[in-house]
Amino acid sequence: MRGRRFTYIAGVVALFFTASPALASPGEVYGTSARSIARAGAVAADVRGFESLHYNPSGLVQTERIELSAGYQYAIHKLSWESHIDGTPNVSGNSPTPEPHSIHVALAMPAGERLALGAYLSTMPTNFLRLRAGEPETPYFPYFENRAERVYLLLGVAARFSEHVSFGLALNLFSQVGGFARAMEGPTRDVEPTLGINVRTLARVIFGLKVRIDDDSGIGFTFRQRFGIPYTVATQNAVGGVPFTVDVNAVGGQTPHQVILGYFRNFGALRAELDFGWYRNSRMKAPLVEVDADIVGIPISSGEMDEPFKDSIDLRIGGEYTLGLPKKARTLHLRGGVQYHTPMTREAVGPSNPLDGHKLGVALGGGIRFPFEGLAARADLFFMTTGLVGRDNVKDPSKIFDESTAPGLQTSNPGFSTISGSGAVMALGLTLTLELPE
Repeated sequence: MRGRRFTYIAGVVALFFTASPALASPGEVYGTSARSIARAGAVAADVRGFESLHYNPSGLVQTERIELSAGYQYAIHKLSWESHIDGTPNVSGNSPTPEPHSIHVALAMPAGERLALGAYLSTMPTNFLRLRAGEPETPYFPYFENRAERVYLLLGVAARFSEHVSFGLALNLFSQVGGFARAMEGPTRDVEPTLGINVRTLARVIFGLKVRIDDDSGIGFTFRQRFGIPYTVATQNAVGGVPFTVDVNAVGGQTPHQVILGYFRNFGALRAELDFGWYRNSRMKAPLVEVDADIVGIPISSGEMDEPFKDSIDLRIGGEYTLGLPKKARTLHLRGGVQYHTPMTREAVGPSNPLDGHKLGVALGGGIRFPFEGLAARADLFFMTTGLVGRDNVKDPSKIFDESTAPGLQTSNPGFSTISGSGAVMALGLTLTLELPE
């Protein structure tokens, strides 16, 4: 009995973890540098230095000398939800609070006249990864939850093709997990469980291109490949002489394919940029889990389910105003920006409850540059907030039914009949950069 109990618990735990509704990319929630975050991330055509690795890797070639950076961010999440039955409040709750602290280190360096290299590492002080998984009916916010709580490692290279054209490539590195669980009757007729786990490197691409129109304007293009952490658990079991297998496939930590097009222009001391982004959310699978089983030769598989997400549009406007300070040629930079992101969820008909709506963001910040003999130092601050203007998520039980001709098992659990979510996330931080002698 002990072996059977262990097998049951292991299977439940595996399902629980693979069902994570996580979407993970810290750069998309907050950003990767105080300079860029303070402009609401509207920097695809004008970014430079190590932050180019996330926003547009081709910006690395604008690094004139070796730059070493370190930074700190503090985040606050205030997201809540409430359900109604016939207009009367029923149940309410809050989104789980993420790890508030994160730190990063980065390097950008020229490699000759036409090449540049860069590296960026962001992590939580006490954890490399944190994914939360809830019950299928638990409300969650797919745009915000579980997106920033992992190691974010980027390595990249950029090249200058001509005086006006440059391109770059960065790798978003992590790992993927696969394994098996086996339970067979041993010599004592007790069920003996065996578990195995395999881990290997996972890499996804960020590609960037810049075209300089003239000294005061240019365009930028960025493509970010879809990122996800695959979880695969294959089980082989035999209890009482009856063989059965259960295979679980899921993907956590997802971000969609993204295409960003930006345009910047100088107006004297003011640099302004407009970015347009397309997010291919409809290709994401979380929080759905694919299950295939074979019991005594009878295959059972997951039935078709409606996709919970749809594509979304992201618009950002940002700018930077530079002031010259008389003392020792210091410069002061004032920054600001706004963001709008369309809803990414469809009307829900299943038991899951993804909550989303229109996202509105505002960012502010500033920085100062101190030149010294042969080198320079920069200190940049930022504050950003993104608010969720929630929509009512209404379930219509008449649209939820069991399809007897479809393979596998379906559910008619409507979850919450009417539920809505709202709130905001906020973050503030500091980035320190040292420009070494050429």
